[in-house]
Amino acid sequence: MAEVSIAEREATPGTDTGAQLEKDALFIHPSEHSGNACTSSVSALYYWIIDSGATNHVCASITMSDSYSKPLCLQFIHLPDGSKKAVQYIGDIKLTPHLTLHDVLYVPEFAVNLISISQLCKVTSYSITFIDNKCILQDHVN
Repeated sequence: MAEVSIAEREATPGTDTGAQLEKDALFIHPSEHSGNACTSSVSALYYWIIDSGATNHVCASITMSDSYSKPLCLQFIHLPDGSKKAVQYIGDIKLTPHLTLHDVLYVPEFAVNLISISQLCKVTSYSITFIDNKCILQDHVN
């Protein structure tokens, strides 16, 4: 199994415990084409694929969103097969106490949930490193 871990520096040194880091760890389960990421305490509905080619975060279930609204204009996501799907809502999803995805596109016909590496890096202080079968997200501010 490939592992994704979230490394964060706390404002007060030494405040992270092994239990907290384990709680915030994400795990990737290899599949035919890519890995599915999920927190260890949630069901399969909450699996996420970390996608370096995705332009936006995308989710298939609005129930994951803390807050959401209709897009100001009609928006579509374009799929590799050439089809396009309409965005129904845009919202925020809190994955862990320290990681919230902003401006997530809700597309009910979408089969998976995507974390866009480029979108995550644009709006956070995270750096992302891929080493062997691991993906490490590190917050350089918090």
